[in-house]
Amino acid sequence: MSAASGKSSEAAGDPASASARAARLQALDREAWKALYLENRRLVRGIVAIHLGYGTAVEDITQEVFATAATLVRDGKVSLRGQAPGLRAWLATIARRLALAERRRSRDPRGAPRPDAEDGTLGAPVDPEARQTLRHARAVWEQLPEALRSPWLLRHLEHMTIDEIALTLSVSAATVKRRIAEADVRFTTIAERDPVLRDYVRAGGRP
Repeated sequence: MSAASGKSSEAAGDPASASARAARLQALDREAWKALYLENRRLVRGIVAIHLGYGTAVEDITQEVFATAATLVRDGKVSLRGQAPGLRAWLATIARRLALAERRRSRDPRGAPRPDAEDGTLGAPVDPEARQTLRHARAVWEQLPEALRSPWLLRHLEHMTIDEIALTLSVSAATVKRRIAEADVRFTTIAERDPVLRDYVRAGGRP
């Protein structure tokens, strides 16, 4: 299996930098892995939260994702070559697999965010009004079927590309686009009935 570097300030648009970074990660350079963690922790936590909820296990699984990635490289099971589809998509795939495994172990069929989660797992803002908007938006997206919720959150909250989402969810890019479009319609329809979200959505806002 091979995994390539994704979008980062170091590698974006620069194949030489991407290759150099991949080589440092392949050599298990501590600073390179620290940078990878800092750049992608929010992405990984978001994916884990989609499938597992916002409980205390989120942080544990997030740490496990990066530990698993490093172990795969150390054991020679993954070769990092600085090419597409990117480290972000690779980490997202690991996060999804571990989160689903944990959900099976806990026998939780929903995997929906817990209502008491106000911990900023997905980058919750400090501003009270913005936090209220996010809280109401969360209540809406929890109503979406998982097949629609996952690509929608990865696109709108984590800003992954269509190709990255397709790889993460093991579906085609066309399927990702179709599901996001359907989720957009459902989200807007439900949000229109919420006085907190109505004007925000009509102005073209997203969580």
